[in-house]
Amino acid sequence: MSTMIATEVMDAYREWRDFCIAVQDAYDRWVRAPRSQAAAAFHEYRRFLDLEERVSLEYAALVRRLG
Repeated sequence: MSTMIATEVMDAYREWRDFCIAVQDAYDRWVRAPRSQAAAAFHEYRRFLDLEERVSLEYAALVRRLG
Protein backbone atom coordinates (compact mmCIF):
# COMPACT_ATOMS: atom_id res chain seq x y z
CA MET A 1 0.00 0.00 0.00
CA SER A 2 1.45 3.35 -0.95
CA THR A 3 2.07 5.88 1.78
CA MET A 4 -0.17 8.36 -0.01
CA ILE A 5 -3.15 5.96 -0.06
CA ALA A 6 -2.53 4.96 3.56
CA THR A 7 -2.52 8.63 4.57
CA GLU A 8 -5.74 9.24 2.64
CA VAL A 9 -7.42 6.28 4.32
CA MET A 10 -6.33 7.37 7.79
CA ASP A 11 -7.45 10.96 7.13
CA ALA A 12 -10.81 9.71 5.86
CA TYR A 13 -11.18 7.46 8.90
CA ARG A 14 -10.47 10.37 11.26
CA GLU A 15 -12.94 12.58 9.40
CA TRP A 16 -15.59 9.87 9.59
CA ARG A 17 -15.01 9.39 13.33
CA ASP A 18 -15.25 13.15 13.87
CA PHE A 19 -18.60 13.17 12.09
CA CYS A 20 -19.79 10.16 14.12
CA ILE A 21 -19.10 12.18 17.26
CA ALA A 22 -20.79 15.26 15.76
CA VAL A 23 -23.88 13.17 14.94
CA GLN A 24 -24.05 11.85 18.50
CA ASP A 25 -23.59 15.35 19.94
CA ALA A 26 -26.32 16.75 17.66
CA TYR A 27 -28.63 13.89 18.61
CA ASP A 28 -28.03 14.56 22.30
CA ARG A 29 -28.84 18.26 21.77
CA TRP A 30 -32.01 17.34 19.90
CA VAL A 31 -33.38 14.96 22.54
CA ARG A 32 -32.60 17.45 25.30
CA ALA A 33 -33.85 20.53 23.45
CA PRO A 34 -36.81 22.40 24.82
CA ARG A 35 -39.90 21.96 22.69
CA SER A 36 -39.48 25.46 21.23
CA GLN A 37 -36.03 24.51 19.87
CA ALA A 38 -36.66 20.86 18.99
CA ALA A 39 -37.33 21.42 15.28
CA ALA A 40 -34.11 23.39 14.78
CA ALA A 41 -32.15 20.83 16.78
CA PHE A 42 -33.63 18.02 14.68
CA HIS A 43 -32.61 19.78 11.46
CA GLU A 44 -29.08 20.16 12.80
CA TYR A 45 -29.02 16.46 13.68
CA ARG A 46 -30.22 15.52 10.17
CA ARG A 47 -27.57 17.76 8.60
CA PHE A 48 -24.80 16.06 10.56
CA LEU A 49 -26.28 12.65 9.80
CA ASP A 50 -26.24 13.41 6.07
CA LEU A 51 -22.65 14.69 6.27
CA GLU A 52 -21.57 11.59 8.18
CA GLU A 53 -23.13 9.40 5.50
CA ARG A 54 -21.28 11.24 2.73
CA VAL A 55 -17.97 10.96 4.57
CA SER A 56 -18.55 7.28 5.34
CA LEU A 57 -19.13 6.55 1.65
CA GLU A 58 -15.91 8.35 0.75
CA TYR A 59 -14.04 6.37 3.40
CA ALA A 60 -15.54 3.10 2.14
CA ALA A 61 -14.50 3.91 -1.43
CA LEU A 62 -10.91 4.47 -0.31
CA VAL A 63 -10.89 1.19 1.61
CA ARG A 64 -12.22 -0.65 -1.47
CA ARG A 65 -9.36 0.85 -3.51
CA LEU A 66 -6.94 -0.89 -1.17
CA GLY A 67 -8.34 -4.22 -2.29
